[in-house]
Amino acid sequence: MAEGFDGIIAQLERQKSAIGEVLAALRDIEGIPGNAVPNVPAKRKGRPPAVFSNRSEGQRKRWPQRG
Repeated sequence: MAEGFDGIIAQLERQKSAIGEVLAALRDIEGIPGNAVPNVPAKRKGRPPAVFSNRSEGQRKRWPQRG
């Protein structure tokens, strides 16, 4: 079984190398420095805003306003 994994790892390393070469060529075409990282917004983790809205509405119903 280990021989199979070694072959898979070797194939993935070759693909990784080929992808790196293609990315470098595309960066050269666009004039982007090789170490530039694209400006991708961070993915927000957690619950969607609607969940917080629903939760706050439920809390308002359970805890009446004072004053």
